[in-house]
Amino acid sequence: NKVKMQSTGSISSKTQTNYTNNPTVVRPTIIEQSFLIDTNFNNLIINEIISSVISLFNENTLSYNPTNQLLNYYKLSQETKQNVISKLQAIGNSTGTKLSLNFNKNSNMSQLMVMKYVCKEVYHNICGRQMDALKTNHQGIYYLLDKQLLANSTIHFDKSLQYYNANENEEQSECLQLYPIFIASVIQGFLDKEVTFSIENGIITYIIKY
Repeated sequence: NKVKMQSTGSISSKTQTNYTNNPTVVRPTIIEQSFLIDTNFNNLIINEIISSVISLFNENTLSYNPTNQLLNYYKLSQETKQNVISKLQAIGNSTGTKLSLNFNKNSNMSQLMVMKYVCKEVYHNICGRQMDALKTNHQGIYYLLDKQLLANSTIHFDKSLQYYNANENEEQSECLQLYPIFIASVIQGFLDKEVTFSIENGIITYIIKY
């Protein structure tokens, strides 16, 4: 498992439309500050990226489910699943590298300061919120904990459309790993450091050897 996205600023008053006398026009939501990012919107973007990649590797049109790409992923061969993972990692690494171009690293910044930036800014760009916790062994290994991504995931499995009698927990566990796989690759692309992860009790721990 080796291993940008910014919200829109406020809309100028000159470009706003008068909706008072026009009931047929739906008033848009105006984001007044750039830091007000909707977490659900960010999760939707990640879902779309993962779903789009899975759709590229569909093997069986007879069992293809256009509304649930994660279910399609579970039915792929192991070789094809690895191709999906490799593609996600490539996209993630590219995204992380582009994010790093906007990062003005000061030569005086410590490893810990850089990791705090990853937790606060980089992760916010990916998921719309900060990492839940940062730990270190003070020997160059950092542990970034996300306690919310899997707990708040809106992934659903339509049992009536399953074509395998697989264990539900096993099925969901394998599919859910695509999320930290992608996110870990973004962090790796940003840092240019190896990033791995583990999942225990719904908590994702990203492990970085600086």
